[in-house]
This record gives sequence, C-alpha cells and structure tokens, in this order.
Amino acid sequence: MALKNSSTGERTQDDLLLQKIPNGTVAYRMVRNDPPTEDDFKSHYELDVLPNPTKHYKAYAFFGVSFFLDPAKADRLVATAHKRGDDAWNAGVTLKSGFGLYGTYNAKTTHLEVFGFPDDLLELADS
Repeated sequence: MALKNSSTGERTQDDLLLQKIPNGTVAYRMVRNDPPTEDDFKSHYELDVLPNPTKHYKAYAFFGVSFFLDPAKADRLVATAHKRGDDAWNAGVTLKSGFGLYGTYNAKTTHLEVFGFPDDLLELADS
C-alpha cells in the first residue's frame, strides 16, 4: 500500500485525505535533542503553539507531527536551525501500522503530517 497525495485528486483544497500510514514507511523529523525525547514528537497543540489564524483550512495540522519522506528536506530544516545557532538533528523513524498512525501526505513537498502519540513516535525513532 502506498500513500496517496492529499493535495491532488478529486478533492478540493479544503478537503483532507486522512489515511492509515503503510507499515514500514520511513520518515524524517527535525528534533532538538540527541537522542530524541518525547518532547521532540509532540504536536503544536501539545506544545501550546497556536495555529496560524490565516490558514484556518490547515488547522488540522495543529494536532499532527510533521515529517518528511525525503531526508534531504529534513536536512534543510536542520541546516536552517544551525544557521540560527539552534541545536537540531534529523531523526529517522520507521512508522508501523500497528501503532494506529494516520496522516496526510503532500507528494510535491514529501511532507507527512502524522497523528499519533509522542511516546509511540519516540519508540519508533532510530537510535
């Protein structure tokens, strides 16, 4: 089973394709701790970061955790953080369907928004 592109198809911009993430999907996330901690896999909601009020149609992302399927995209985020003087690393995660993970996917940016529990995501992180 492959991920379907949430940004195309017969849906409009405001529609959302929430789908079960295929077992074995490898995704990458910028984290602030080495090794990663549970805090590195919290949503903006769990971190009390408010959603962008001008993008109400993307409010669902407030509850998800951002990943990229392309490691180069996550590496660029890490490089940008380093330029700002922040500590950051790229954590690889092999997602497993048994964890009840669902998400949305944009093929153009390889962005995957994952809806899951921080402790489950941390358990899946490569050490």
